[in-house]
Amino acid sequence: MIDGKVAENVLKRAVLSRIKEINKDVITGAAFGKDCAILNCKEKTGIATGTAIGLKNGRYAIYKAANNLAAEGFQAKSFTLNIIIPSESKESELKSLMDELVDIAYSLNAQIINGNTEVSSQIKEAIISVTAIGDLFSNHQVDKLNIKPGDKILATKWIGIEGCAIIYNARKEELTDRFGTNFLARVERYHEWVSCEEEAKLASLNKAIAMKDVSERGIFAALWELGSVAGKGLKVNLKDIPVRQEVVEICNYLNINPYALKSQGMMLIVARETEAIIEELDKVEIPCSIIGEFTDNNDRIVINEDEIRHLDKIKQDEIYKVI
Repeated sequence: MIDGKVAENVLKRAVLSRIKEINKDVITGAAFGKDCAILNCKEKTGIATGTAIGLKNGRYAIYKAANNLAAEGFQAKSFTLNIIIPSESKESELKSLMDELVDIAYSLNAQIINGNTEVSSQIKEAIISVTAIGDLFSNHQVDKLNIKPGDKILATKWIGIEGCAIIYNARKEELTDRFGTNFLARVERYHEWVSCEEEAKLASLNKAIAMKDVSERGIFAALWELGSVAGKGLKVNLKDIPVRQEVVEICNYLNINPYALKSQGMMLIVARETEAIIEELDKVEIPCSIIGEFTDNNDRIVINEDEIRHLDKIKQDEIYKVI
């Protein structure tokens, strides 16, 4: 393909023909020659963005944008895409990417409504940028500024599943030689867990105080951000932070820290009453654990048996050490 906007015929075949129209609030959606989408917006509508690099990681851009909305109490209804692909890309690769992105949006009961698709000889991997637009889950609005000392911190699913899934795609042959196909079969399915919408909705409906999706730089960075925004201290028990054995072994093999690794799929939920949230998540088989609580000082600490350490800012995600 040549640099610049994707040719009209390719755009229609590989992009527009794959979009499913399911959102009744879309007045004008994705179409050739349309410069914007027009929505019938409700009173309380939110907007969030997410970005991913690489064809194999494209799905995470949609999930990240949707999870960002979910953490603020909104359910994604529409997505806009901006895709830049290398000039050596084939139309079949673009079709495959669009099919995956559309299927993910559809699984979230949302629609791709607009975007831009370009070719550039200056990049080696595709860049996918997503903007999500959504509506409040309920009349209960979550807000990190409402966090008080004593509020509990809950974590859903596990740390590191996004990061290990990306690492697996990048170093599949090496990891297969090291761990075998049976062990890695579970890692291949990690992408099924990266959406946080369901737990965010249930938490919101059951009076969660605040939420934070765990993504870039892992759970330690997410905890730091929560404490910083709330202006509160916190204490977390390291042993209570949920982690899968595959993540532990892959991170040990690569000598990286799973607590500072991309962890989309985990949602931190702050609540004063935790029982209803945990019960509702258990009904839909979403693991959820209490890992700590907020305190009335500024210390952000992690307790590991008899050892106490202070959280530091995480400057870079561990994934960049290995891919």
